Amino acid sequence: MIGMTGFAAAEETEGDVTVSVRIKSYNNRYLDLKLSLPPQLADAEGDLRRAVQGRVGRGRVELLFTVTENAPADIPVLNEDQAQAYAAVFARLRHFFPDAESPRPDALVRLPGMTGSGSGSADTSLPCRLAVRALARALTAFEAERRREGEATARFLSSRLDIIENRLSVLCSFQSRNEEKLKDLLRSRFREILGDAAECDRFYQELAASLVRFSVSEETERLSVHLTECRRLLTADGPVGKKLDFLAQEINREANTAASKALFVEMTQAVVDIKDALEDFREQLRNVE
Repeated sequence: MIGMTGFAAAEETEGDVTVSVRIKSYNNRYLDLKLSLPPQLADAEGDLRRAVQGRVGRGRVELLFTVTENAPADIPVLNEDQAQAYAAVFARLRHFFPDAESPRPDALVRLPGMTGSGSGSADTSLPCRLAVRALARALTAFEAERRREGEATARFLSSRLDIIENRLSVLCSFQSRNEEKLKDLLRSRFREILGDAAECDRFYQELAASLVRFSVSEETERLSVHLTECRRLLTADGPVGKKLDFLAQEINREANTAASKALFVEMTQAVVDIKDALEDFREQLRNVE
């Protein structure tokens, strides 16, 4: 079982470039993926999203990427061709403005294209490659964290199923007594109306119909099947939260039906306990992928 809340971080460094990523997730009905990327990683967004979607099924997942570049400061280099072009323009202007002052050097270096970097062209794809590698490491730690949470949640869910199974055994133990009490109630009502003629065909017809309507055998059998499937899903791989939630709804429906047929207070109390444990069960399912 996999939980939906978790945290992980990782970083990758190559040369003077370091890329780090932090992952946080919360419970959510569907996969809600939010990436916070610096400009250097804009081209890698598609790959990063697909990497997460391939390993996370549900939850709100937030990823924060940062890029740190520790390269030495670039040494400006004079662009001689551009300088010659500006010099030709200045010479032409002096023909029209002979009294104009010569431009200052600090003003000249600020002209577009006058200087360039002396460090050579940078590898713009490096941050993207580092981001993909850092994310792969972070996702491995992230999955491990969510599995640990899922295991703890599975133990709690199993304890709630223990309670439900215990209360189900109470319903089963009262099943025959519930039917006998129903027979007595019907026989008593028929005697009030028919007297000594109560043991007639009509009585047995009504008894048979009532036993079909009021027997809890079908409900207890279906409850037992649902609980067995819940146990199986608790140890299954992959997302199981939606399936467990559906089964919890079915268990609740069967419990309500059993309560409507109960003729003993012990049976009613057993259903109350089942619904109470089921509420805890469904509450914790919100954290299961």
